[in-house]
Amino acid sequence: MTSGSQPPPTSLRWQNRRELMIIRLAFPPHLRRAEYVIMDAFCGYISHRACSLAASHIGFPLPGATLKFNSTFTVQLVRPNSIEGSIEVGIAIGLLGCPVSQGATCPPPDAQLGSILFTGKFNPTIHPMAMFYENFTLTVPSADSFFSGTRRAQLAVARLHLIGAGPSPILELNNITVKLSN
Repeated sequence: MTSGSQPPPTSLRWQNRRELMIIRLAFPPHLRRAEYVIMDAFCGYISHRACSLAASHIGFPLPGATLKFNSTFTVQLVRPNSIEGSIEVGIAIGLLGCPVSQGATCPPPDAQLGSILFTGKFNPTIHPMAMFYENFTLTVPSADSFFSGTRRAQLAVARLHLIGAGPSPILELNNITVKLSN
């Protein structure tokens, strides 16, 4: 250090130091275990963010869209571009009528997908804005397939793919709530 210069305010000066990434963290002997807790939390956060950035989502229809019984509609499943390779295994698309009672919510897609509208391969192709997606044209079942009076439904997509050198299986579940009409 040159004369008159001050150490950076983020530097911690204790007797025992350990470097974590490019940030210098120093802990007194009684707090050394905290280094591992911080490192575990940091690595967990980074891996969670990396996985969530590679997650697919339903691009269309938009939440709250109205679908008519016995008519066709398009489901667009979007998969962001990723530097990590992914092997697509398959998808299932289902439509589940939500309970009619006021304030009731649809069951989560990991519990029930509803009427299965499609099962098969997911083969997205690249489109503008470097997004990979595939469109599926499906038919809404008749009103008889749902509880009487059902006007809300949950559109759910289950996607199974393999990532990494291992590879590791990943099951993604996406859902939106749509309206149903005659």
